[in-house]
Amino acid sequence: MGYTAKYTDTEMIVVHFKSMIDDNRIEVYTFQNSEQFYKIFLYMYTVWKNKEPGFAVYTMAQLYTVLGMILERSIKASLPQHFLKAVSFINSNYKSNSINADIVCAKAGISATLFRQLFKKYYQKTPTEYITDLRLENARNLISSGISVENAAYESGFNDPKYFARVVKKHFGCTPKAFKSYGK
Repeated sequence: MGYTAKYTDTEMIVVHFKSMIDDNRIEVYTFQNSEQFYKIFLYMYTVWKNKEPGFAVYTMAQLYTVLGMILERSIKASLPQHFLKAVSFINSNYKSNSINADIVCAKAGISATLFRQLFKKYYQKTPTEYITDLRLENARNLISSGISVENAAYESGFNDPKYFARVVKKHFGCTPKAFKSYGK
């Protein structure tokens, strides 16, 4: 596909997808948390280049993850503003060990019932599950950067490192120490 790109002196990742609908439209997506996407693409590139076992399946799975995130972003554009405010509050405050759906709803001016219904509809999980997922991802990144398991648990909003270890085991099937090699 031919095109001309205009960009600043920052890193850029370009992915071309050919779909069954050939309209030659170019869509440009930028993300507020581009570090997450950068890590995904960097690791995919490394796996692909080294032809590690399962590299093709792994790479396709990660591309579908990115496409899902793009779809999620387009859906969010049509969501009620008070719901988006509540989700934004969660994304900014998930490290607080006192955050819960009632506090989020009060800050965003949305009823708890409506918030939980919308959350389940658009995220296919409860707000509590979403907060736990954010905390786990943050802890995984902290541990892989060299921070101790205990400190990563506390910094990510978990009150108890032992509870954190149980949650990691339940979600990922490994111990938190296995996160040391994440993203490398």
